[in-house]
Amino acid sequence: MHRGSLLAALLVAGSMTACDGGGTAAPVAPTDLASSVVTAAPLTTVLTTSTTVAVATTVSPTTVADTVPPTVTVPVGAPVLSPDGPWTLVASAPGINSVGLVYELMPKLWVFLPTQEDRPNGYFWTFNELDRPAIEGYLKAMLTRYRSTDSVPATLDDEGWDLYYTPESAATFRAGYKAISDQGEFTDLDLGVVLRPNVIEDERT
Repeated sequence: MHRGSLLAALLVAGSMTACDGGGTAAPVAPTDLASSVVTAAPLTTVLTTSTTVAVATTVSPTTVADTVPPTVTVPVGAPVLSPDGPWTLVASAPGINSVGLVYELMPKLWVFLPTQEDRPNGYFWTFNELDRPAIEGYLKAMLTRYRSTDSVPATLDDEGWDLYYTPESAATFRAGYKAISDQGEFTDLDLGVVLRPNVIEDERT
């Protein structure tokens, strides 16, 4: 049986916009997977006030000692992702040479969170405790999408659709991904994907 594959870019850039006016930050699909075959130009994921993901507003502070493996050096007092999340702090990811934290979300899927500005490489924001809840919500939502579409048939019963998406947006995504899967297409992570979210607004609720 013919099985097509969608080639995932090595680096996927993401942008996050905090919401005001009572909105909740949420990832919006950069491109439907059916047309996301890319080889050079990175995709951009923008969080706007058209919310699809519920992000917790209260998260207990996490200490570096909770999550840092011995092969990774993190400054004392620096923020890190919650230790009980679906991610593992690792030493590196493909194509990342800037200073920051790298987490593996699943095999061949990472996220890079800069801890120092690196303007030549496009990092104007640094990971911080204030933005951690929004970042964690975004990562859980993105992980749901990649987990659901890395095989044929797509596994659209992932619990993340109920936990991190509104019923309306979950239904829309699932219908689109089922149509893609029915054509024998899936997300191929062979080259690896590195998510690079950043928060670009100061006002947030």
